Amino acid sequence: MKMGLQTATTMQCNLVTDIKLVRWAGFDEIELQIPKMEKYFAVGFTLDDLKATLDGFSVTMLDALYPFEPRDKETRTRLRRDCERYCAWAQAIGCTAVQVVALDALKDLSWSEARGKYAASLRDLADIAAPFGVRLGVEPLVWSPFHSLSQCLEVLDMTERENVKLNVDTFHLWADGTRVDDLAKLDPNVILSIHVADTNPKAEMQWSDDDRTALPGDGVVPLKEMIEVIRATGFDGVWSVEMWSKIHYEWDPEILINELKKRMDGLLK
Repeated sequence: MKMGLQTATTMQCNLVTDIKLVRWAGFDEIELQIPKMEKYFAVGFTLDDLKATLDGFSVTMLDALYPFEPRDKETRTRLRRDCERYCAWAQAIGCTAVQVVALDALKDLSWSEARGKYAASLRDLADIAAPFGVRLGVEPLVWSPFHSLSQCLEVLDMTERENVKLNVDTFHLWADGTRVDDLAKLDPNVILSIHVADTNPKAEMQWSDDDRTALPGDGVVPLKEMIEVIRATGFDGVWSVEMWSKIHYEWDPEILINELKKRMDGLLK
């Protein structure tokens, strides 16, 4: 199985350091953070420079375009522009996916009102991404109104675009109450990739990234069980480890990435 690392995990590293360390640790692929790419290009580096740095190292996905759901004209114009730009970056470096997430722009609508708007927004962006050979990986977030596996699958079906897929995040789905039985029913063709993410128990009424300071396997998410069930669906894509831990941002990134590779080896064996 292919293993990757989502570079939010090393938020304070720059793009070049991420690529060097993730490759040296033995991961098969890397997910690149768009804000790090923005910083890299802003000081004068080019896509050709990035391709040379990657030197054939596979990029699973660019993270992330958000929020994808607003419908006002000004925001849609920005989203379309950003989507085209990110997809051009992806195509240039041989990457075939951009992650998209929803936040709370439709929080005041009922689900019956909101679902069509989510689908329309995704359809709009999917049509921009398609000529670049890029798929959109939709990830539901536990603190968004668009938070559940069932909501995501319903919207994907309504979107009616082959290049819109599900990005499974073990933390977000588990925290939202997704049952293992529901994961077992997933069509592997719907899954773009997996984020293997753990967490400590939530400290407040609502989950937040501040809870997510557990190394994979040390927290409360039943990672082994979730991985086994997803694997049994026939999914054969990339499993990317992901952390959003302020504590681990202060670690030596080389030590952190090597530790995460060891843990992924244990979880996926």
